[in-house]
This record gives sequence, structure tokens and C-alpha cells, in this order.
Amino acid sequence: MPSIRNSTAFRVFKRRADSLKGNALASDMHKPALKKFVYFLTVGISPLLAAGVLGSTANAQNVATPEASPLLKSAPSERPVTTPAEPYVVGEDGLPQDGAYVEADEVVTESENVIVARGNVEVRHHGRIIRADEVRYDKTTGKTLARGNAVMINPDGSTQYADTLEVNEDLTAGYGTNFASVQPDNTKIFAERVERRDEDTNVLNNALYTPCEICVKPGEPTKGPTWSFQAGEIIQNKKRNVVIYKNAIFKMRGVPLFYTPILWHADPSAKASSGLLMPKIGSSQRRGMSYEQPYLWVISPYQDLVISPQFNEKVAPLLNTTWRRRFYSGDVTVRAGYTREAFFDNYGNKWGEKADRSYILADGAFKINPDWRWSFTAERVSDSGSANFFERYKVGDVYEYRGVFTPGSRQLISQVNLTRQTDTAFLSATMATFQNLRIAALQDIGTSSNRPVAGSNKRYPLVAPVIEAQWNPINEFAGGRFKFNASGVALFREDYVGDPIAPDDSDGTNGYDSARLTLGAEWRRDFVTNHGIKAAPFLSARHDQYRIDGLDSTGSSANVSRSLATAGLDLSYPMIRKFDGFDVVLTPIAQLAVSPKSKSSSLIPNEDSQVFEYDETTLFKANKSPGYDLYEGGARASLGLKAQVQLDSGTTLKTLVGRTFRNEVEDTYLLTATSPAGVKVSYDPSGLAKTSSDWVVTSDFKTGDGGYYGYSKLRLDSEDGGIRRGEVGFTVNRPNTVATVRYIVDNTAVQWNTTNTVVTSFEGNRYEDVQLYARHFFTKNWGASMRINRDLKTDSWRRSEISAIYRDDCTWVEVVYERDETAILGNTNGKASSGISLRLNLAILGSSGSDFNDIR
Repeated sequence: MPSIRNSTAFRVFKRRADSLKGNALASDMHKPALKKFVYFLTVGISPLLAAGVLGSTANAQNVATPEASPLLKSAPSERPVTTPAEPYVVGEDGLPQDGAYVEADEVVTESENVIVARGNVEVRHHGRIIRADEVRYDKTTGKTLARGNAVMINPDGSTQYADTLEVNEDLTAGYGTNFASVQPDNTKIFAERVERRDEDTNVLNNALYTPCEICVKPGEPTKGPTWSFQAGEIIQNKKRNVVIYKNAIFKMRGVPLFYTPILWHADPSAKASSGLLMPKIGSSQRRGMSYEQPYLWVISPYQDLVISPQFNEKVAPLLNTTWRRRFYSGDVTVRAGYTREAFFDNYGNKWGEKADRSYILADGAFKINPDWRWSFTAERVSDSGSANFFERYKVGDVYEYRGVFTPGSRQLISQVNLTRQTDTAFLSATMATFQNLRIAALQDIGTSSNRPVAGSNKRYPLVAPVIEAQWNPINEFAGGRFKFNASGVALFREDYVGDPIAPDDSDGTNGYDSARLTLGAEWRRDFVTNHGIKAAPFLSARHDQYRIDGLDSTGSSANVSRSLATAGLDLSYPMIRKFDGFDVVLTPIAQLAVSPKSKSSSLIPNEDSQVFEYDETTLFKANKSPGYDLYEGGARASLGLKAQVQLDSGTTLKTLVGRTFRNEVEDTYLLTATSPAGVKVSYDPSGLAKTSSDWVVTSDFKTGDGGYYGYSKLRLDSEDGGIRRGEVGFTVNRPNTVATVRYIVDNTAVQWNTTNTVVTSFEGNRYEDVQLYARHFFTKNWGASMRINRDLKTDSWRRSEISAIYRDDCTWVEVVYERDETAILGNTNGKASSGISLRLNLAILGSSGSDFNDIR
């Protein structure tokens, strides 16, 4: 097969490429000093101009050439009189409907039926521009021929080059020689000959396709693309939405890597077509060599299915599927997988009998009308209590936020939600169930390894249902606005759960069910005093009614009610001062709130406020718990100071310091810890129970160009100033470097001494983690990346990878080494798994490879 790089099409492309960098119409200064003939036509011109030539992605318009076309007459010596067509419509290009602009050195009539424009010919028509040394129209045959450095620029930005372009009058056939096409997405096609056989079939002979740049330097040989497809013949069948390659060769840097006598893929000009997607190739200690080949089946314009079998060296294949369908009111996505295999550890050692194992991850959202909508998620895995099915088979994007409610880390949720929202009202009703994949223990399977076992799901509730409602009247009252709300929830469990959810006086032999109904109202007014103080008085009141079942082995129940109220005032006083080169804004903030002392029954469960953060987002909330079950009473004052420095360069620095004071200890925030010996002690993980709370200290900065960003969020002990909870992060975003590092620590858990009788400190059983992502390119093409998650508590790498990267204008290749220690969760040890994989992203064709599994 002759080299495409040395073909005339490449030479035409090189000669004419520079002309596209300027305006579409060349300046007269670049043309010979000859008399120009300029035509402004108001009737149809050549079908070549009306249709765009072979390979254009623009819509063709079949405009016949009428008898009276000025191109059928001798060239006049001056500009003809323009006669507007009816109706007279001016398009975006300034031409009337079906009008054309023609410029050439000369226009002659060679015979009665042949008109020829010669010398630097340029024509505009229907948004297209054609340039050539000569354009010839034959009225008898209806054919239009452009030859000699022919270039066509289409409305969509695509451009074609050729020595010769010809098309017949009804646009059903045509051809081009030494043809080159550049599409708006920068993909390029070269061919020695391109032929339009009919409306649905285009054929290219000795063709090359690439999305890569082709380097052209004066006096040097043309540098070939990074990768390309070359074929003896390429057939585009638009009717069947397929492109067929005969004798196809795939090349990287000019080196042939793959040959096949026939190859086909979906037609890029089609809206959607079935075909193979990029494969995923990798190697790991768990599964050995792995190959996953996705296939896209386009069922209809609004429905498709991806079938993606994963073939593994050491274990049975896993069949993955993704079904998507779009409806008039919404869409649905269903991911599912199935295999039949025994459990295997991080080194591929199998344990137990083969069993059916599967998963489903589905979600959908629909808009019923402008006010009502509903959604659902369905998430389940059937792997018989094993906690790491998705890690073993490297199924990604599992723990994502799909629905209205989000569970904790390593948990799946199935839910259905109905929502109504208007300008003044909101209503939401949800039912949900959970599946726990947190590792509770490691089971010895006799292969010098362990099987991670998930915790029991029987203590997780069936939510049936949870309802939230809110109404905001438009009218003001006493200069402020009212808000009325209602809430209800019913929870059902198979097993009893202890503190902090349920009271400690149960024998724990039954399930524990609870229901709550809440009615409430709030009023708030915002105003600014003459001295610039922002003030907002507020009032709130609510009533809670609880029903608790399953308190003991006899199934006893209880009804509990409480009424709550709060009055308060928010105050702030922004102050600004300008200095030379920077501005400073200081804002003292205070919130004063008074509520009756919290004397809730010990029977009321804590379902919705088990975990919450005392930080900058809750510092100035009257009730700092996120739900209804915990209630903050007594008199308290939250005080803080905000500061912001704005440099003239655009760099911004912000900080906040604050804490809460109360008149007496708030028992609501105290929890009870029980040692293995049965000793119980109260402690305060929130930092809010004492008369003086922990300190909340936050800060962040960002440079004016966005290249550097850093932040810190700390909660400091009220007595010794030690870090009880904290997060510090720093990000660099430069042209060749992207990096983010984050440090997280939690010291709020208790630690028992060796006799399990006394709490010695709050620094044991802590969470401490460092996360790092960095990518740097040492040269234009070569770089490296690193991603690590280091658990400082267990002294292990949870998930880490390092990769070498090559990139250019159309290729991204990564060789990745991964180490996965997700089996090492909790306080028990397991064995890590490692592997090497390849990530390949070829422009237009898609990507292949792997990434971190998301962890909620």
C-alpha cells in the first residue's frame, strides 16, 4: 500500500492549511493584479456549493441550477444589477435566500452549456466557501467540477481539500481525487480517491484516518500522526450506520501494531450505533490477567445496553451490564452483574463452594409536572455476607450519590422518593432500606488469609416512611416571615440496637421500632440598624410525639411526647478598612438563644443525630444537631470573629474563630461508653456539652490566579487546646502540575486502660489519615502521577497507585501500579492486593483503564 504521508492529498493539505488561519475570503493583495469579476447572485448556483462535498457533516440542500443563472452567460464587464428573489430573505452571511457571491480573475463561456470561472476562484453560498484554481459547470450533464487546489469550508467548520472535486446535479453521486478532510473536532481523513456512489454510500480508496496533529515544518518531511487507521478501502454506509475498513492497519508512531482484513465500527455521523467500546486490560494478584470487553447495543434512539464481560485468569468471568433508557419525563440507569464462583482472597486463593453472586446498582428520576417529581435507587449485592465483592472484581463507581438520601460509608441504599416543590411549599416522602458492607470481622479461611465479613443488616432500619413538609407564607408578620413545618418517620428493625440510638434498660432480645411526628413553626426578621449592625430576632416552637415498640422481650411499648421552644437573636457588625495594597474586613458575630432545659425521656431514641460536626457550619445554629431527636436547651451564646484580607493581586485570606458558652452542662450531647469489662462512662464527642465548648478555628487562602489554595478546619479542646478533630488541605494547580494533599484526624473516641475500667485519654481508637494526589509533567509529553491514602492509625496504605504517563494531542497512556488494602478495615489485619494495569485514552475512540473505587 503506498504511503499516505507522501500522497498528493497531504501536499494539498500542506499548501492550503495556512490560508485557513485568516479570513474565509482572501484579501486582494494576495492575488494577481488582474481585473476581478465579482458576482452577487440571487438565484441558485452549482450543486457543488449547495451540498458541500463528500465527507461534510453539514446538512445538504438540493438546490437546482435554473436556466437563468448568470453563470450560463458570458462574463459581463461590470457588476450586474441585482434582482432580489421573492421572498427577499437575508441570511447570516449577508446574502439573500439562495444567493451566491462569486469572485474570480475571469469567467468565460466555453460553449453554450459550459461556464468556467478561473484564477483564484472564491464562492460563498449557503454559508459555504469554495476556493479553487478553476470551477466548471456543465448544464447538459448537471455536473460541477472544482479543480486545482480545491478547498471547501462548510458552515460547521469542516474543511475539505482536493485536487479535483465533482458532484452531479441531484447530489446523488460525485468524487474527489487526492482528498483531505478536517472536521470541527480536528479529526482528519486522507484518501487518494473519494467517491459518493449514492446518498447513503461513500467510498475512500487508499485512505488514512486520524484525530492527531500532523506536524508540517517548511523544508522538513511531514511528521506522521501519533496513531492512525490506514486502509485500502473505507466504506461508509449511512443506511446501516456502519463504517467498514478493508485491509486495515492500526499504527502508532508509524509502526504497524494491528492488521485485520476487515474491521468495522459505528458511523460517527450517526446519532447512536451499536459496536465495541474500548476494552479494559489489567493484571492483579486477586484475579490474574483480566480483560473486559464492553459492547454497546443501541436498542432505540432513547434506549441502549452495554454488555461488558470480564474475563479473568484465576477466577470465573463476571458479566457486567448497564441499561439506560430515557423517557419523556425522566430517565433510568440500571447496572447489574453476575458470576458463579467461590470466595477468593487477595492472592486468588479460593475458599468454600461456588455460589451465584450478583449485584444491582439502579437509579431513576422523573418529573411528573412542574411541581411534582419522583425518584428511586435500588442497590444490593448478594455475596453472602462478604464485604468486598466490588473490590475483588474491581467494579467502580459503586458508592455514589444517586438518590435523595445518602447512607454512611460502605453502605448501599434502596429508596423511593416523591417530592412536591413550589415557591412557598415543599413536601417530600421517602421509603428506604440499607445494606451494610462495612467490615465487622475477618474470618480465617485456612489459606493463610482472611475473609472480610460485613456487619449484620438486621440492626439497620426499614424506613417506612420519612416525611418532610414546609410552608412559607408570602405575607409578612411583625416585619418578619413565618415558616411552618411538619415531619414524620417510622423505623422498623429486626434486632435491638443499643446506645446511642436506644436506651440501655432493654434486654436486647427483640427488634426495636420507633415512630415520630413533629409539628413546628418559626418566625424571623432581618434588619440593619443605623450604625450598620445586622440583627435578626427569631422564635421557634415545636411538638414531638414518639411511639416506641420492642422495649424488652415481652414486646412492651411506650408513648412519649415533648414540647420545645427557642427565642434568640443573631447579631453581626461588618467593618472594612482599606490599606495600601490590601483591604481588611472584620466581622464580630454573636448568637444568643434561650430554650427550656432539655428534659427529654430516656426512651426517646437518637436515630437522626448520631453523628454531626460542631464546626463553622453549625457554630451559629440555635440547635446544632442535624435532626429532631437531639434537642439543645438552656441559655447559650455563640461568639465568633470573622476576618478577611483581600490583596490587590486577587489573593484572599479568610479565618474564623468561635465557641459556644452555656449556663449549665448540656446532658443531651453526652454519650455512654461501655468497656469490655462492663464499666460505663459518659463522654462528649461533640465538644458542646460543657459550659465552654471546644474552639472552632477555620482558615483558607486562594491566590488570585487560582494556582494555589489551602484550608484548615480544626476543633480544639476547650481545656488544653489539643486537636480533637481536624482537616488540613493544600492544592496546587499549575500548567504542568496538579497536586492535592489532605490530612484528617479524629481524637474524639475513648481509650480504656489495661483493666478496662478507666478512660485514660481521648486519643486512642482514633482516625488519622493522609490523602495525596499529584500529577506532574516533566516534559511536554512525559509525566507521572501518584495517588495514596495512608491510614496512620493502622500504619497501612488503604489504596495507592503510581503511574507513568505519556500524552500528546490525541493520546493519553498510563502504566499504573496499584496496591489495594481495602480488606484491611477496622482493627483487624488482612492481606493487600497489588497489580498493574494500562489506561489508554485515544481521542474520539474513548478511554480504557481503571480508577479508584469511590468510598462514601
